[in-house]
Amino acid sequence: MRRAQESAAIIGAYLSLDAETVVDLTEQDYGSADGRSWTDVVAEYGDIPALDADRPLAAGGETWRDYLHRSSVAIGEITTRHLGERVLVVGHGETIDAAFHHFLAVPIAGRATAAVAAYHASITTWVQQPLSWTLPSAGWRWTLTSHNDTRHLFADAEMTES
Repeated sequence: MRRAQESAAIIGAYLSLDAETVVDLTEQDYGSADGRSWTDVVAEYGDIPALDADRPLAAGGETWRDYLHRSSVAIGEITTRHLGERVLVVGHGETIDAAFHHFLAVPIAGRATAAVAAYHASITTWVQQPLSWTLPSAGWRWTLTSHNDTRHLFADAEMTES
């Protein structure tokens, strides 16, 4: 959470915006697995975690189902509160995964057959668009317009090469 808050503060200062912490968008709580190596935790878990959305990874941890519910509610509240506005959410890979589940209504069981990868410091962009351009009153849907975009990380290098 600290890294996301620090990044949000830096971006907010650059854009002259105040960062707001949304606790329900924090990473999944891994309980006693927090800070341990992934290899050791999965070996102790005894199975592939993606196959059981209702089992915490370790004692005191949060299930994937509970995490997705918590984060989806938060995403829904943010998009409702800022209807028609541009919103920047700074988070971790789980936050991007939760957005896919929320906007595309991906079933939780889909985690066992498909995943969303997120590059460090990448940008994923969702835009709300009409279901039909010819009949805007038909309603709205979320459209993924970019994912894993890292061009901003190399913008300065490209400018100095020119």
